[in-house]
Amino acid sequence: MHASAGGGREESVGPDVVVKAGRSRRRAVNEALHYLAMDAVPPPFRTARLIAWSAEGMMLKRLDGAALGAGKILEHDVPAEIAQQCLDLALATSGWESPVDGHRFDYRRQLDWGCERGLLAPAELDVLREHERRAERRFQHGDLIPSNVIVGADGAGAIDFEWSGRTAVNGLDWATLLVNGWNAETLRSVLLGSWIASTADGVLNWASVICHELRQVERDGGEATWAREARDLYTQQLPLMRAAVARVMR
Repeated sequence: MHASAGGGREESVGPDVVVKAGRSRRRAVNEALHYLAMDAVPPPFRTARLIAWSAEGMMLKRLDGAALGAGKILEHDVPAEIAQQCLDLALATSGWESPVDGHRFDYRRQLDWGCERGLLAPAELDVLREHERRAERRFQHGDLIPSNVIVGADGAGAIDFEWSGRTAVNGLDWATLLVNGWNAETLRSVLLGSWIASTADGVLNWASVICHELRQVERDGGEATWAREARDLYTQQLPLMRAAVARVMR
């Protein structure tokens, strides 16, 4: 048994089955509801399948393949083919007509925090918040970090739907993978070269995820080595992100 990327514990039960336990009830229920919904409305991306669940945990059929990275931040580059598969996955999530509302990503809280810290100017914040107010609701995985991306012979798939919901603006998954995969040059290039990188949806999510991650680092990291490294990773993206904001403000 070992800790999962999303918290709690995972235990392999044979080669094809994983048991997840030890998480908050709210997150566990949200994930189970999304897996149940996938049986009724199949998603346009690969994922694990739910075998059984209860208040104590859930049993899943393992998704074939290996995680893109061991942790939250991707520390190695990937082949161009895999980078393209990751982009396809991140963009495919919003195409699922999920019957579950699920978790709501708090854009305004993250953007307000970024404005307070000088990461965003008030005029930039106004543009992004107005877009968020009018944008179409889409399903998003909500936590598409490298350890939740499984790459196999049939392409990239996703696991861990604890933070998933149908209330996020399109592009949250793209931005989460971009922000945490920034050290992977090929992946970064493919993600930034996609059409969503130059849209208001993409820019809103990029800004929101950077603010979210920096806020988490400030809250939990202090001067620990991992926090300094994470802070550097996120802050080095700010000039390009703000340039993207300027383009959509024109």
